[in-house]
Amino acid sequence: MFQRISIAAALLGALLLGACAREYNDPPARQTSLVHPPPVVEAEPSPPEPVPMPAPAFPIPQQKPGAETNVTADAVGTPAGTPDAMPDGTPAVAPETASTAPAVDRDDPKRLVGLNEAQTIGLLGDPFIAEERPPARIWTFSEGSCRLQVFFYPDLSDQHFEALTVSFTGIEDSDAARRACFGALLEKHGA
Repeated sequence: MFQRISIAAALLGALLLGACAREYNDPPARQTSLVHPPPVVEAEPSPPEPVPMPAPAFPIPQQKPGAETNVTADAVGTPAGTPDAMPDGTPAVAPETASTAPAVDRDDPKRLVGLNEAQTIGLLGDPFIAEERPPARIWTFSEGSCRLQVFFYPDLSDQHFEALTVSFTGIEDSDAARRACFGALLEKHGA
């Protein structure tokens, strides 16, 4: 009996030693460490849809006043035989090229167009409301139910703002009403 037990023990020992010598090719375990988490693959975001621009809440002038192209006498040319100077030595100027800027009457609100902010204050005083709506500055002047808005835009040539358009509210839509409102604002400031 002792002999059977020793044979069984020897076989068990050989089996255990044989199991240790065998290599196992198990797949690597998934990494569960918090120190080095597995990389996360992110999908590229799609570009955002373009958003339509809302219409501006204030009028935008088509062209800056005074930017119209003027035809000069040199561009037109002078007819042959026309003297270049008057007999007294002063240069001759054709009548159609002489400065004939239309006279703007006192109550015409169009006379604000082209003024800078300091000139507008000199004419109408400080504004009732001053707003910044880039690129514009909007000044509101008020007298009774009449409100005048002056829209200033930057003049890039010399870095100042100048009035490009005006708008009236609180009055009927007529030239006479606009002139009366503008006249009342001038009287209020004493201009």
